[in-house]
Amino acid sequence: MCFIRHRLRKIGQARLVVGGYSSTMTPYTRHRIFRGFIGESVGESVRRRRRGTERSVLEIAPEAGYGTHESFTRAFKERFGVTPTECRTVGLNTPFAQKRETMPTTFDATQLSVRVKHFDPMRIAFRRHVGPYEGVQPVFMEFMKWVAAKGLFADHVLEIGVCHDDPAVTDADKIRYDCAVTVDEKFQPEGDVQVGTLAGGDYAVVEYRGPYTDLDAVYHHLYAEWLPASGREARNAPPFEIYRRGPGETTPDDYLTEVCLPLDGR
Repeated sequence: MCFIRHRLRKIGQARLVVGGYSSTMTPYTRHRIFRGFIGESVGESVRRRRRGTERSVLEIAPEAGYGTHESFTRAFKERFGVTPTECRTVGLNTPFAQKRETMPTTFDATQLSVRVKHFDPMRIAFRRHVGPYEGVQPVFMEFMKWVAAKGLFADHVLEIGVCHDDPAVTDADKIRYDCAVTVDEKFQPEGDVQVGTLAGGDYAVVEYRGPYTDLDAVYHHLYAEWLPASGREARNAPPFEIYRRGPGETTPDDYLTEVCLPLDGR
């Protein structure tokens, strides 16, 4: 469902300055802002910088995280369109060699308006999915069936997805996503369904209508464009999505999702 990056030696929170923007933030937020500004992941940026050298491929490959020079060469060609040897011969100034990571969509999220909204703390019941975001939907649908069977649905209940990890920097099999609904104090954990609280406070909120495949562009707009220009800073908490209309109710082009980015207090 939901889909920024700087490698820092300090464990936990750290300060990141990109384009004059400074903040204390989670690794997820640091990486998303880095990707938004730079257009590539931390790992990709590090590997690309290491490639700019006259040392042999045999020397570079292990330092860049590749087990063999063949795997390094394949990755280099996929990234730049030429092999390392061809790069040293013709350089990276030719059109076919200037390949950079681009957003995997033509959707223009800059047309979306962003508003700052204050949320009260929300108690949620959730089932955690660990794995690629592409695998979330069937898990979410099964969770919704469980919610319905328990009689937890009501007019005020929100369907929520909590996105803990950026897939650009987290291995696909380690990505954490919580399928959630709001619940009252009477609800208690049951089986693999846990209870948590989404912190109250200010959030930057974008109302997006369309398929989930374009949500990455929405996040890019929030982190790379709106946030630096807003004068606000991201809070040490994961973003979440509120699904106002989704599968089973309408077609993908008419899905209605609120993407919520937590902000520090002013």
